[in-house]
Amino acid sequence: MHRKFFIFSTAICLSAVFLSSSFGAEWLIKGARARAMGGAQVAIASGIQATYWNPAILALHRSEGFELEILGADVGVDAVITGGLEEDIKALMDVINSIGSLNDLQSRFESLSITQQDIQNVNKLIDIFSSFDENSEKAFQAQAYASALDIRLGRFALSSQVTVLGSMRPIVDRFSNNILNSNGTFGSSAQDLFGIPTANFGTPSTPAGQQLAAELDLLGGRLLSTEQANALVAAAEQAGVNVSDPLFQETLKSVVSNTANQTSTGTLNLNKTGVEVYGLTLVEVRGSAAMAIVPSRLAIGGNVRILQGLTFRRFVSLQEVNKLDALPQQIREDLADQRKETVQFTLDLSAILDLGILRVGAIGKNLIPVFFKAKNSPGYELKPQFRLGAALFLLDKMLTLAVDIDVLPNDVENIPKLDAQMLAFGAEFAPINNAFLYVALRAGVYKNLIESEQDEVWSVGVGLGIGPLMLDVAFAADRGAIENGDFSLDYTKDPKDIPTRLGLSATLTLQFTF
Repeated sequence: MHRKFFIFSTAICLSAVFLSSSFGAEWLIKGARARAMGGAQVAIASGIQATYWNPAILALHRSEGFELEILGADVGVDAVITGGLEEDIKALMDVINSIGSLNDLQSRFESLSITQQDIQNVNKLIDIFSSFDENSEKAFQAQAYASALDIRLGRFALSSQVTVLGSMRPIVDRFSNNILNSNGTFGSSAQDLFGIPTANFGTPSTPAGQQLAAELDLLGGRLLSTEQANALVAAAEQAGVNVSDPLFQETLKSVVSNTANQTSTGTLNLNKTGVEVYGLTLVEVRGSAAMAIVPSRLAIGGNVRILQGLTFRRFVSLQEVNKLDALPQQIREDLADQRKETVQFTLDLSAILDLGILRVGAIGKNLIPVFFKAKNSPGYELKPQFRLGAALFLLDKMLTLAVDIDVLPNDVENIPKLDAQMLAFGAEFAPINNAFLYVALRAGVYKNLIESEQDEVWSVGVGLGIGPLMLDVAFAADRGAIENGDFSLDYTKDPKDIPTRLGLSATLTLQFTF
C-alpha cells in the first residue's frame, strides 16, 4: 500500500508542480532574498530583482559610473496543501487498498457476497466524498519559476521568466454513480445486509445514528428494512465515521435513495470522483524602465510584458488509482491533446518614495488583464494585483526591516473559497558590506489574512557577495513543519507530519560598475 500511495501522491504533485496551475493566483515570491524575507520586497528590492517587485527602484539611486548587472540564474518553487487534503488522500488510499478495486467491490454487492469490512469501507468512502462539498478549501497548489541571463543597464532592464502555476482540485461525484446494487435490493431478506446478517452489526449507538437510520428506513421504502437501515448506520459508526455530520448524512441518503429507486445514475464502480489537474505555464519577456521625479527621493517605473501561456487540464479518476504505474505516462501523452497556447501582453506600473530612514513603495501588476484560452474549460485569467510595501533602514543601513501587504485578495478561480491576501514581514542584517565582501542574514514570515486556518510561513536565508558575484539562498516552511522539525515529503508517513507549505529559492548575479 505504501508504494501505491507514494506513486499516486508523487504523480499528482509532480503533475501539479511541472504541468499545472490555478490562476488569479497568490503573489509569486521571486528571488532568494525575497523568499528569505517572507516576500516583503516592494520597498527594498534592488537591481534586476526590482524589475519584478518595483521597477521604479531602478531610478531611485544611481551610481556615478555606468552600471551593468547580469542575473546568471534565479530559480524557486513554492508548494502548499490546504484544507487537510493530504489526510483525505491518505485515508482514500487506505480504503482503496483494502477494497482491492471498485469493480471487484461492485461485483460483490451485486452478488450479495460482501464482507462486513466492505460495508465499513463503503461508509468510509462516503465519508471522504462528503468532505469535499462545493465550498471545500481542499487543494494542492504549486508555483515554480526560473530566470537566466537577465541584463540591466542602469535604469533599463530586459529580463525573461518561465513561471509554472499549479493546482489540483478534487471533483467528487456525491449524488450520481453511487448505486450499491443495480437490482435495487439491500439483501436477500429483511434480516441481512447484502448477504451479512444484520445482527452482526447491531444497532446505532448514538442518537444521531438512530435518527439517521430512521430517515434511511423511510427513504428506502419497502426495499430497505428497519434492520438493514440500523445495520448500515451501525457499520458506519464502527468504521469511525461521524454519523452526525450533515454532509455525510446527505451523501448516504443519496446512496440509499438511488439504490432503492434504481435511479439511472450508475453504480459505485462508475463513480466519477477524482481530481482535476489544471495547468498554466508562462514564458515571459519583460522590458523595464524607470524615471526619477525627484532625484534620490521619488521615482516611477514600469514593465511591458509579453507572455506566452500554455494551458493544460487533466482529470485523474478514482479508478486510475489501480493503474498508478501508467499514470505519469498518460499525463505526458495528454499534453499534446489538452494543451492550448496563447500570446498576450500586459503592463506593470510602480512608484517609490525614499525619505531616508523610511521608504514606501507600491506596484500594480497585470494592469491589462491577461486571458489564456484552454481546451475543455473556460480558460484562465491573470487578474490585476496590487501590493504596498514599506521599509526602515537602521544602524546606518546595516539592519533593514520591511513589510508588504496585498491591497486586494488574489482569488484562485479554479478552487472555490481559496483566496490569498498576504501580509509579509522581513528583516535583513548585513554586518559586512563593502566593495569586496558582502554578508547578509535574513529572516521573514508571511500570513494569509483570508484563510485563517493556514499556518503562517517562516523563512530564513543568507546572502554572500565576493566582488561582483552575489549568491543568495533561502528556505521557507509552515509553522507546523518547523515545530515538528520534519520537512521531508514522505507520503507514507502520518499526513499530519507532512509539511503543508515549503519554499526554496536560489539566485546568482554579477554586477559591474564602469
